Amino acid sequence: MPHRPGGSRDCRRTIIEPVQELAIPHDVSPAGRYVSVSIGSASVTASDDLAADDLVLAAERALSQAKIGGCKRLVVEDDVAQPWLA
Repeated sequence: MPHRPGGSRDCRRTIIEPVQELAIPHDVSPAGRYVSVSIGSASVTASDDLAADDLVLAAERALSQAKIGGCKRLVVEDDVAQPWLA
């Protein structure tokens, strides 16, 4: 997705905002009155130095950062250049 115009950043317009507009009640959530979406995304340019697990770990890290940031967040790790280590 890094070489596609908009790439994963389109998620805000196509997923996060439409869910927010639905205003689905979420009465038991401490985060807010309505259902919201947080997204973590990662992309990579193909390389022999990177394994699929590296991309998955980068996406998991981005999702974790989005959740920590609060409701309606999009965190993108573009073009992961090296393995992410915990």
